Amino acid sequence: MKRISKNYLWALPALLLILGRTAISEPRRLSLDQCLDMAFENSPELMKAKSARTIGSAGLQTSVSPLLPRLSASSSYTQSGPSGYDYDAGGRPVPSQSGRSRSYRTGINASQSLVDLSNWANLKGAINDYRASGEIYSQSLASLAFQVKQAYFNLIKLRKGLEVAKSSVEQSREQVNKARVMHQLGSISRSDLLKFEISLAQNRVTLLEAKKALTAGEQALRSLINFEGEMELEDSLGMPDTSQAIISRDSLLSLSKQYNPGFRAAQRRYRAARDYLWSAWLSKFPSLNATYSYGYSDSVQFRDRRTWNDHDNWSFSLSLNWNLFDGT
Repeated sequence: MKRISKNYLWALPALLLILGRTAISEPRRLSLDQCLDMAFENSPELMKAKSARTIGSAGLQTSVSPLLPRLSASSSYTQSGPSGYDYDAGGRPVPSQSGRSRSYRTGINASQSLVDLSNWANLKGAINDYRASGEIYSQSLASLAFQVKQAYFNLIKLRKGLEVAKSSVEQSREQVNKARVMHQLGSISRSDLLKFEISLAQNRVTLLEAKKALTAGEQALRSLINFEGEMELEDSLGMPDTSQAIISRDSLLSLSKQYNPGFRAAQRRYRAARDYLWSAWLSKFPSLNATYSYGYSDSVQFRDRRTWNDHDNWSFSLSLNWNLFDGT
């Protein structure tokens, strides 16, 4: 009894390994929606489109920045040394104290661009660029969905075709067996038997081609959804709705212009390029800016509200900047 139990203990790891391999090799049943979700999650092209959309968002924020108000706070202390020397009672030179000065400054500065046509045109171009990146992402999404659906349904068709090819080979094999018996009995000639054998050979070639096409179809779907294991597909497909009216060519073209993300992305890019051109031309026009500052300035640091009110100051200015020549 002890020897038997020891043998069982040695066989237990091997049994677990076999069961693990069986569980791992069990095919996973995938629906079309599951394949689409896996493709959307793992597609490098879709990640690239997302990155382009993020870059477009950063460019939009950069274009908004010159048009937003700017607010800053500053505090400084300045001390300048003596301007000369004096002499003490012993006739030795010492630094003069009369030229020493101190200055304390604390303030808040605000500025706002009031009129800057070039930056506004640049902002409009950045908005169109950002929307174009969103349309490109939608185009990548639609293109990936189409590729996955095409590969999914094509794989179902290839599997059905493989079943038909196997059935044809089985039927041809039965026909050849019957033809050989009939040839031995003298019912058919040798040439008729050869016809059946040639048909069997052709069906076998068709079966090999169907297997090869099935392997390629499975690899195409796996590469799109990034799945390496064994898989099965749900082949229960619904029939399309044919009760609706057929769309005319002109209506289809109009719908494509309205909803096609590639066409809309091209439109956005064209508008962005036109806005950037206007931004370059409008940079020759003057811009109007406003600046306001408020703060404290004195030779001693403020200690309370009264000392601040005695030495506070403010200023407001409007500046008109006109770029007359910038080296072309």
